[in-house]
Amino acid sequence: MLEVEVPVAAEDIRWIDQSIPVRFTSSELSGEWHGKIKRIGKSIDERTQTIPLFITVNRNGEETLYNGIFLRAEIPGKTIPDAYLIPHRALYNEKFVYLIKEGKLDFREVKVAREQEDTVILNGGIANGDSLVLDVLQGVAPGMPAQARFDTEGGR
Repeated sequence: MLEVEVPVAAEDIRWIDQSIPVRFTSSELSGEWHGKIKRIGKSIDERTQTIPLFITVNRNGEETLYNGIFLRAEIPGKTIPDAYLIPHRALYNEKFVYLIKEGKLDFREVKVAREQEDTVILNGGIANGDSLVLDVLQGVAPGMPAQARFDTEGGR
């Protein structure tokens, strides 16, 4: 067994699911290895704002996994039930979205579970079937007439 120290952004620590094995791969060696998170460090590296995870790695009976080799870790995250991933640009004032309801604009408060670089994960305030406005709107107000144009390009 080897122990691997993996720096994780401090903001991501709360999203780690310690009950699921970590998967390791290497660009230098063929194969895949699995490990178990043994502990989470107690201090933050002030320079990088990361916290170390200590993971024991099973060599799978192979001696080719050497101390000091670079590994890529896939660390499982917690599941967010009833979550929706939306573009960050669709969020207003960090907690509102525009929807189209019965041909009119509706301004609704949502619950943000996690913000990422270009996307936001919501886990409250919208439901399957809601028509979310993705384009940035200016000079509009709730109740104004609106018509949905469905995104067929998959990324806009």
